[in-house]
Amino acid sequence: WIKQFINFPPMPKNDYDRSAYFYYSNNICYCQAEHNTFCYNYLMEFKDRLKELRKENDFSQTDIAKRLCLSKMAISHWECGDSEPSIAQLKTLAALFDVSVDYLIGYID
Repeated sequence: WIKQFINFPPMPKNDYDRSAYFYYSNNICYCQAEHNTFCYNYLMEFKDRLKELRKENDFSQTDIAKRLCLSKMAISHWECGDSEPSIAQLKTLAALFDVSVDYLIGYID
């Protein structure tokens, strides 16, 4: 029933590639396996999660930059998706916002 609402790309012809076929559209992940199609909401990206957490905690980009010894532009680039923090910086951000790194990078919701 999902195929009637989205323009689902054709399944790969190779049987190995057909075991699980994913297609992303408008932050929703569609998975086609065998003859069934499933969908679920795609979790938030790091850039969006960072901005949301920063605003929830009433921090400015400058506040975050000072705590991480970075420039305000570095934080801006993260929130725009132009660059990403290092693993050490992710750990510091997670501690600052009292969340897990998995939550911060969008692996869990």
